[in-house]
Amino acid sequence: VGPGSDGIMVIWKDNFDSFYSEVAELGRGRFSVVKKCDQKGTKRAVATKFVNKKLMKRDQVTHELGVMQNLQHPQLIGLLDTFETSSNYILVLEMCVDHNV
Repeated sequence: VGPGSDGIMVIWKDNFDSFYSEVAELGRGRFSVVKKCDQKGTKRAVATKFVNKKLMKRDQVTHELGVMQNLQHPQLIGLLDTFETSSNYILVLEMCVDHNV
């Protein structure tokens, strides 16, 4: 828990596996892997971005979260939760559904 260098408050929880189960990998980028996960109990599908701690600093991730908070719009994906493990920062995001498929 605590503010980043830009003053954004983030609560980093440490019990991701208690709330979510991994279903499938959706994609990979330079710093992260995005996976589809189900919220335990509700089975709600979410997208989870696993950001590698060795490749990206906490302040960089916190800055990304700040940008997401400032760009809230019904047609943009929302941030649902944040977790931290020994190797990753995990951003839990709304699952994007393509209605044209």
